[in-house]
Amino acid sequence: MFGLALVFISSIFGEAGASVGKREISLQKETVYSLGFLSLLWGTAFFFAYALATSSAFIFDFASLPFFLTRVVFEIGVAYCMVHAVALADRSTFGLLRILTLPFLILVDLALGYTLGSTQIVGISVIAVGLVILFMNHGIKRQGAYYVVCGALLAVITISLYKYDITHYNSVSAEQGVMGVVIMTFYYLMARIVLHENPFRLLRNPTIFIQSLVCGVGQVFLSFAYLFAPASVIATANRSFNALASLIAGDIYFNEKHILVKSIAFVIMAVGIILLAL
Repeated sequence: MFGLALVFISSIFGEAGASVGKREISLQKETVYSLGFLSLLWGTAFFFAYALATSSAFIFDFASLPFFLTRVVFEIGVAYCMVHAVALADRSTFGLLRILTLPFLILVDLALGYTLGSTQIVGISVIAVGLVILFMNHGIKRQGAYYVVCGALLAVITISLYKYDITHYNSVSAEQGVMGVVIMTFYYLMARIVLHENPFRLLRNPTIFIQSLVCGVGQVFLSFAYLFAPASVIATANRSFNALASLIAGDIYFNEKHILVKSIAFVIMAVGIILLAL
């Protein structure tokens, strides 16, 4: 229950930060790579500050390097996809398509030796029905959908590796702190070299500063949530809360179309999500 509470808080902060970031990009006050960099800035800083304040908080086992480095490769792919998805896709489309992560996480659990019960099979089928309804009733805009789907599928690998590392080798602060530095370096170089923008200068803008801080809070809460439940359970809760929050933001903040169809699809997929978690 505590892990789910952390996920719920994370989803609220994460959606708020992403929605503001999308708005700032549309107003050309921020670019996609600066958004990615600033979204990770305060969360990563917290992990290192926490490690300095607590001597046992920073544990990085070099035996984890094969898994960690593999995760780095796929996290960069997720990082690239997600910032473009935030910029291009409707918020409701973003939240709903990311549910694709869940059935594949269940399949990973199956490959690792877990049994797949009849309720999980039905749950996967119900989620598929919800997605079919979205596509058949024009509930999904193509713009940005490719990035969302690719990011959702790559996240199956990164979430699995993250859970494995913090279970067998590293502390949350070490795993996420070092990974945060790696991904932030990627974003920073892309911002400076490709888009000729210095992300640090954007912190002078109060809106962007608050957006960055809010995203950091969401990152920290979600990272620690994985300590309290299996990866598939936390990912299920995360995707569910995110989908609901993005539907609300899409309707109220961005006046997106086909909200009724998307809401119906969400309810159907929510049933599937519940079945997956049983």
